[in-house]
Amino acid sequence: KKLLLLLICNVGFAQHVYFSAGFDPRNAILGSSPTNDKPELNYMLEFKMVGNNNVEIGIGFEEFNRIDFNRMYGTIGYRFPFIGNTIITPTIEPTLINRYDNWGGGITYYMKQSFMTIGLGSTLEVPINDKFGLQFYCGALPRPDIKMMYGNDKIVVSGQIKLIYKIEL
Repeated sequence: KKLLLLLICNVGFAQHVYFSAGFDPRNAILGSSPTNDKPELNYMLEFKMVGNNNVEIGIGFEEFNRIDFNRMYGTIGYRFPFIGNTIITPTIEPTLINRYDNWGGGITYYMKQSFMTIGLGSTLEVPINDKFGLQFYCGALPRPDIKMMYGNDKIVVSGQIKLIYKIEL
């Protein structure tokens, strides 16, 4: 509730807002070791607001059903103009990771596991026109779920390609 209230209050600060949807092309085409090298969908949905001072805040959701993983996260970043109209935005991403279903050898509905962590991300935004653009995202996320299950510290680096839709305010 507090996050929703914060977002509503900050709409007044926004120069524009945008929605994005993306996927991990590597997992969609080739798969990875957690998917036994079989193609699987790993997608991300986001809502972000950009202020006149180039500060960007947002919320997002990522789902990777094949490995019983999803995460809800916030982002805060600063948009730097790059070559031409492209923009680079480094972000800090407080994250809540959820593990469910068969993760860990078959946890039950009542044994869902959640883990908090903070990751780092960066996007390269390439405008298509005034309303649409492409984003190339790269993130590094410390994974306490993997540490709990397997006992080793791991930072997972992932990439997504996203289509964005901008609304000017």
